Amino acid sequence: RGANNVNLRFPLIAKPLTAAGTKKSHCMAIVLQQPALQRLDTPCLLQEYTNHNGTLFKVYVLGDRIDVFSRPSLPNLPTDQDSLNALQTLVEFDSQRPYPAASDFGLPHQEHHHQQQQAEATLSTTEIGPVVTALKKAFGLELFGFDILVSTTNNALVVVDVNYFPSYKEVENFPTQLAKYLTQRALDTRNTTSAVHYGYYSSSREEEEELTEQQQGAE
Repeated sequence: RGANNVNLRFPLIAKPLTAAGTKKSHCMAIVLQQPALQRLDTPCLLQEYTNHNGTLFKVYVLGDRIDVFSRPSLPNLPTDQDSLNALQTLVEFDSQRPYPAASDFGLPHQEHHHQQQQAEATLSTTEIGPVVTALKKAFGLELFGFDILVSTTNNALVVVDVNYFPSYKEVENFPTQLAKYLTQRALDTRNTTSAVHYGYYSSSREEEEELTEQQQGAE
C-alpha cells in the first residue's frame, strides 16, 4: 500500500526502521512484485532499488582524510514488471552476510560478469569529496562512514547508509590515524580558545584605556 501511495517503482528494497542495536536491524529484503509487500515486517522503510553493477563503496571519513573501498554487492535487476514477474517475488537477506547472488533472484548465473564489473568499478576521493562535505554539514560529523552506489542509469552517486562511528577496519593503521586526528583537534581547539581569550582581553583593555582618556579630558 505504501509503495502505491508514494509512487515507487519495483524492484524495491525494504529496510527496518531500527538502524542498529538488534539483529533485526540487518534484516532486509528485495521486493520484486506487489503481492510480496504483504510479507514484509512492518513498519519498514521502502526505497527504489538502484542498479549499481554489483559494487558498493564503503567510505570512511576521519577529519580531512577520506578512504574509499569497493565491496561486492547485489546484482543488477530488471526494471520492467514483465521481467520481474518471472523472478522470485521476495528475496530476504542479512546485510552483515554475503549478499544474494543473481541465481537467488531467479536470474542466470552471472559470477564472471559480476567479477569483471567489480574489477572495473572505481570511485576516487575527488569524486566523493562533495558528498563528504554535504554529509559533514548535514550531520555535524567529522568521524563517520557511509555506503554509496554509482547508479548504472545515470552515474549518479547514491548514499544508502550513514554510520556515526564505523569500524574503520579497512583503513590502514587506523589507531595511529585516529590519534593524529584527535591530537590535531585538541591543538586546534586550544589555539582557537586562546585566540578568543586574547581577542576579548585586548578589546576590553582598549575600551578601558579609551574610557580613562575620556575621564582625563573631562577633568
